[in-house]
Amino acid sequence: MLIAELKEKKEVENIKDFKTTTYIQIKSWISFAKKQLICENVVDNCLEYDDDILLCNYFTKKLLLDMSLVTFYTNLEFSDDNSLEEYDFLCENGIMKYIIEEIDREEYWFITETIDEIVEQKIKIHNSIENMINKGINVLIQKFPTNKELKSLIKSTIKDINKLDVDKLPMVKQLLDVAQGKL
Repeated sequence: MLIAELKEKKEVENIKDFKTTTYIQIKSWISFAKKQLICENVVDNCLEYDDDILLCNYFTKKLLLDMSLVTFYTNLEFSDDNSLEEYDFLCENGIMKYIIEEIDREEYWFITETIDEIVEQKIKIHNSIENMINKGINVLIQKFPTNKELKSLIKSTIKDINKLDVDKLPMVKQLLDVAQGKL
């Protein structure tokens, strides 16, 4: 059932308590694969970068978790157009709270704790000093000239040195004389 349809039924039938209706069907358990899908989706979409620092957007995390619980544990469906408005409707009318309460506690805690642990692990690894140093080293390595570029630089430097007229540069001439033992 689309949440928009549930919203219409509430308005038309003046439904006061969704717990006593047959419109909402809640599963207390889902497969491990579906739980993994929920966790991966929430984690992948709640992490964001700010100047190469990995952060968790907790609003997105909460929204995606709740929407995933509705999608996988109930017969309710979000429409593509108004999903945020429909989510607000579920929260405002106590339906979201009811859905969470009806899901088996072990199921709910497994999903939420797994999400929290994965988010924490990814943030720790990405933002670790070792990782930052490694990234800095990689940037430096990428800026090093290649062997071909180095050979070309050496050749052009030698050509430039050979073109120098040391007689026009007295200080350089003195250094060369000293180096050759003439002074």
